[in-house]
Amino acid sequence: MRILVIEPDELTARVLVTILSNQNYAVEIAIDGQTGWELIDAYPYDLLLIEAYLPVLDGISLCKQIRSHHYLTPIILLTDCGSGHDKAIGLDAGADDCIVKPFDPEELMARVRALFRRSCVNTSPVLEWENLRFDPTSCEVTYGGKPLALTAKECALLELFLRNQRRVFNCNSILEHLWAYEEMPGEEAVRTHIKGLRQKLKAVGCPADLIETVYGIGYRLRPPTTSQKPPDAKSHIAAYPLAPPKSCPLKSSHEHPLKLMENAWNCHRNKLSGQVKSWHQTVNSLLSLSTN
Repeated sequence: MRILVIEPDELTARVLVTILSNQNYAVEIAIDGQTGWELIDAYPYDLLLIEAYLPVLDGISLCKQIRSHHYLTPIILLTDCGSGHDKAIGLDAGADDCIVKPFDPEELMARVRALFRRSCVNTSPVLEWENLRFDPTSCEVTYGGKPLALTAKECALLELFLRNQRRVFNCNSILEHLWAYEEMPGEEAVRTHIKGLRQKLKAVGCPADLIETVYGIGYRLRPPTTSQKPPDAKSHIAAYPLAPPKSCPLKSSHEHPLKLMENAWNCHRNKLSGQVKSWHQTVNSLLSLSTN
């Protein structure tokens, strides 16, 4: 699983990387909203952790931009303000969950797992490419009605290509998607699995070039020769059905400056004084988890 953390605070980012890496997730970091958006638009991620108060492009605006471009990647919004109103703004902007900082590592991981379970439930039951059918829930694969017996890694590899039919994956990217850090092999393992998958597909009549080699770059699924339209590469699942709700708009930019300053102070007045104590508690929680 590949997770993007968009967090400008170096200490918070390091804590998040430690927590997620300990659970064998591949983690990348962006320090502002614009950089985060460029990464999201270029690479597939399984989860986004976004700080609400980002420089350049704030977290709320980034969530709206992500959803307006039909990306369905799950989003957890990180916020310093725990009021129901602030959470409602984040959820209405497109976030799937909100968590208040400082957070408990166990609660954070529980929320991550819950989002992954929800994504699996929403996943299309059957993925298709011409006469090839793959059921992710049962890992049953057929071509023209003929069953294929694939290994777990071959199933995961085929699913990766079927869900991202226009993307080219190099060996490193495939390794990050299919293997945990502790068991990650070399690039030769990717080539071996692709060779085995191609042979099994060919044995039931599937075109030999179903998985194309893009020389010097990587591998991808060959575009179908039929009129079948492949799924949008910007979505891991399907097109986003609705525009982001507008029932909880952000505060007006014309609000009196003194009122804005008062609201900002009320939101952040305890942040500086309590930051050291809060992260001390988080580090203690991490140490406790590592010894259990």
